[in-house]
Amino acid sequence: MPRSGGWDGGDQREGGHPGKCGRLCRICVPPEKRIDPVYVTGMELKRAWALGMLEKWGACAKLAYRESAPVGVIQYYPVPEQGVVRIHCIYVPEEEN
Repeated sequence: MPRSGGWDGGDQREGGHPGKCGRLCRICVPPEKRIDPVYVTGMELKRAWALGMLEKWGACAKLAYRESAPVGVIQYYPVPEQGVVRIHCIYVPEEEN
């Protein structure tokens, strides 16, 4: 069973947990596309979004792991005026996970 791992404010600094921001930005990109300029731009935009969310709200995603490899993600953001957390994306790329 996959375990979940948070990606929160403690990971915002490059010195904190440098791999987790990268994992969050790469999980939705097929490995063979990670050098494609269009996908590289998308990963850079996602990183900027995630760091902005961290600065404004704190945690914005949870990664699920299987044997230390990320296998899924749920991204979310708070909607304070409604008193809810809105799910932005749930992604689990491999069927067996």
